[in-house]
Amino acid sequence: MAITYEVRKTIVDAVLSGKSHDEARELAGVEVSERSIYRWLEWHRDHGDEGLKDNRHGVVWKMTDELKSWLLEAIEDDRKQSARQLQEQVQETFGIKVSISHINQIRADAGLSRRNTPKKSQT
Repeated sequence: MAITYEVRKTIVDAVLSGKSHDEARELAGVEVSERSIYRWLEWHRDHGDEGLKDNRHGVVWKMTDELKSWLLEAIEDDRKQSARQLQEQVQETFGIKVSISHINQIRADAGLSRRNTPKKSQT
């Protein structure tokens, strides 16, 4: 479960008002680690409420079922293709850029690593 900005803010505000970490977790209704709370307090100290927002840049919505199916089929057709080659094909076919790390993650999740490509036997 992703922790929302509102949950982070509730916990940080509670701790800053003097509540214990346990009380803050109970107030927010979530179980989070002590480390997470300390990290959020640090982000808040350095950047205010804005520091509690999720500013990750990955765009998961880009990877539609259609794109994922296409990508897996392309990998299965030629497992020796590099992620960079696949990235270029996705850009040409769908007009979007998917990160190489995301392509590699999809490949790994499907068990389609380039390293597991069967080698041709020499006769």
